Amino acid sequence: MVHAPKEHVHDLQSVFDGLNDRYFEGQLECQIRWGRGRRLRGRRVGKLVTGLCWIDERLITIHPALDQEWIPRRYVEWVVFHEMLHAKHGYFYGGNGRRVIHSTTLRAAEKAFLDHNWAAAWEQRNVVRLLRY
Repeated sequence: MVHAPKEHVHDLQSVFDGLNDRYFEGQLECQIRWGRGRRLRGRRVGKLVTGLCWIDERLITIHPALDQEWIPRRYVEWVVFHEMLHAKHGYFYGGNGRRVIHSTTLRAAEKAFLDHNWAAAWEQRNVVRLLRY
């Protein structure tokens, strides 16, 4: 028996393309896909990693917990935007030899997202529900 591919609530490619046009002048080149739902380093909500940017591979993965109807598209956009910033700004090694992925430049650039405050507040209100995934 052949199973049809899973229908997704949120189309990540259209989210990426829209953000790329709005915030990156269409210049950011990455692949984007739904992740497997593992808990790894990355954009964390409690212990749930909502997104990862594999900088060297130019790949963004988004946790499948965000592919639900109750999750607003603009929250998904915020998570994708954050990972796109990682792709743009990369990382560097600080004076202590540790890798710096959340530089002050990246943190400042995050605030350019028009719904930044709304998304952060939405996440705080819904963190427990997200963690139930």
